Amino acid sequence: MTSLSAASREIPIQQAIPPWHFAMMNDRERNHAYREAIETTVRPGDLVLDIGTGAGVTALMAARAGGNVVTCESNAYTAFLADRVISANGYGDRVTLRRHLIWLTR
Repeated sequence: MTSLSAASREIPIQQAIPPWHFAMMNDRERNHAYREAIETTVRPGDLVLDIGTGAGVTALMAARAGGNVVTCESNAYTAFLADRVISANGYGDRVTLRRHLIWLTR
């Protein structure tokens, strides 16, 4: 499970999560297209890698389709919330969340 420092827990959610994330979460057309693509592609037992899980929505879609999901999120607060969402939906045994900072180098 991802953990947060005491200081991180005191940050208002609007400041801790990038603002563009809320628009993506509320984009029904986008989310419907992702769900259809995932349900068409992922089969029971497939290993699915979800990079930049955000709130964990696509990871949940893949797990519901039968996949075993490994996902990561670089934003500590978002990763903490995604872990809670995944567990609350009963997929904590099928989704492994890793909190990683990804550094790109030349």
